[in-house]
Amino acid sequence: MRKVIMSFPAGSAGGPDGGRMLGLNKKCGGIRPVVVSFTLRRLASKCANSVVLTHHRPDFSPCQLDLATPTGCKAAIHTTRRFLEKYASDHVVVKLDFSNAFNNIHRGDMLQAVFDRIPELYALTCSAYSVPSIL
Repeated sequence: MRKVIMSFPAGSAGGPDGGRMLGLNKKCGGIRPVVVSFTLRRLASKCANSVVLTHHRPDFSPCQLDLATPTGCKAAIHTTRRFLEKYASDHVVVKLDFSNAFNNIHRGDMLQAVFDRIPELYALTCSAYSVPSIL
């Protein structure tokens, strides 16, 4: 837990100090209402992601460099720099992002994919993404 807490960058904040109500299933049936603040949600998300990633790392590799391969982004940057240093100045590297995939995927499809592939994260994901954000 301490490692996860210390992984937050200095000065980062979870947003306005508020919360969202969600219902957790009780073992004996029924629903337990819980309000989770932004800071606690970020902490819970980091903990859940670190646990799930240990079991699902092959699902993310090699497409998600930093998620599936620790320091993968740094390796990609250093490799690109070496490539540029090796060739003459008339070569360039272009990185294009034709679309913002996160904002183009339907929330229902994303939630179904989480439910199908990583069911242990579904309740947390549903609480964060089942309703459109207020922007």
